[in-house]
Formats: sequence, C-alpha cells, structure tokens
Amino acid sequence: FEGLLLEAGVDGKTASREACRMEHCLSEGSFEKLAALLGESAT
Repeated sequence: FEGLLLEAGVDGKTASREACRMEHCLSEGSFEKLAALLGESAT
C-alpha cells in the first residue's frame, strides 16, 4: 500500500508509516484481496 500512497502524493516517511498501519489493521484475507485488486504482492 505504500506505493499507492506515494502515487497519491503522500510523502515517503508518512506513506511508509501509514501503509504499515493499514496492513496490520486488516485481516489477512482482506489484505490479500485488496493487494490483489491493486496488483500488489500480499507477502
């Protein structure tokens, strides 16, 4: 999700921190589905 935030214009430090928060708040299943939708690796 960091790449998506960066593309949206979020600065690098904030994008990294917030992507981590987003990833850890989601269930594994939801994370995998969103990552697949966005074309990112779910690993």
